[in-house]
Amino acid sequence: MKNKLLILACSALLFTCTSVKREVRRIDNVKFTVLSDSIYTHMPGELYCTNDYIVWVDPFSASGLIHFLDAKTGKELMTWGNIGNGPKEFTAIKAALSYPPFLYVFDLNKKLQALLNLKTLSVENPDKSIKWRNDSLMDFTKRLQLSENTFVSLSPGGTYPFVLDNNDVVDSVGHFPISDKISNGFDVFQGNILYNAERKCLVYSTTLFPYTAMYRFDKGQLSLEWEKLDKIVYEVNKDLFVLDKTNKHGFHATALTKNYIVGSCRDEEVEGTLPKGLPGRDLKRLPHSLFVYDYKFNLCKIINLKLPILRLAGNVASDDLCAIVANPEFEIIKLSL
Repeated sequence: MKNKLLILACSALLFTCTSVKREVRRIDNVKFTVLSDSIYTHMPGELYCTNDYIVWVDPFSASGLIHFLDAKTGKELMTWGNIGNGPKEFTAIKAALSYPPFLYVFDLNKKLQALLNLKTLSVENPDKSIKWRNDSLMDFTKRLQLSENTFVSLSPGGTYPFVLDNNDVVDSVGHFPISDKISNGFDVFQGNILYNAERKCLVYSTTLFPYTAMYRFDKGQLSLEWEKLDKIVYEVNKDLFVLDKTNKHGFHATALTKNYIVGSCRDEEVEGTLPKGLPGRDLKRLPHSLFVYDYKFNLCKIINLKLPILRLAGNVASDDLCAIVANPEFEIIKLSL
């Protein structure tokens, strides 16, 4: 058994959401617009926004799995996708906003993927804008399209975090925040990957503990630009990574805008500590605060929304941010950073 204290950041301000170590502007009277108060679902899935659309996923619906809203008015334009075992039906749907202008939709359980071209998407006939693929996601938990012929997948249980598929040339790249050999990496390194095509950067963040890394995508390759990890206390026992209960969690949700990396996290100075004994899906567990960083991961400001934040989506063409909040019903709101 090994007990370890791992520190991977030397700046005065580390990653942690709850212990801000220099003066950072806190904003608690932010103005936002409610774009939709008609999010009728047991639990909303992913949220994405572009100049034209706001897209949210309802993984629990039997039909109309993906909702397309007008980005300016919030009016629902159409729904798409069905649950089922048919050749173009999904059993466990996931989606990602990928290489412009695609919404990349895939099934976690079977060989089914769809690319929806958002520039040519027609409400009257959406099938004309869809390309179907019969590829398996295998053990990957996220997949993005970085260019016309390049895909990247998050492989938390692999030897390396990313699998890069470039014109059918497949390579495993990147590195995890800890170097120990562990057998439960699939659970430990779960997180999110987001891509800003304008800056050509991929951002990876873990959920279990506070870690964020940015990779540059150039000439079909990914290279590490920076990584930030707050101090964490853990042990490796019989090849199992065990995180000490005193550690803070990573971001609950993340988003990229033109100039910012945004993560939702509990700001204990304002919100207090997390109440004990709450069930895993109790909305009282959700953070109310947005931590806003520049692309060098300097903390610029903290926005206290005073509402539980479930999902985030940024527009990389602007600094507009959308969020699904509980107020107390689910709503989609929009604010400018």
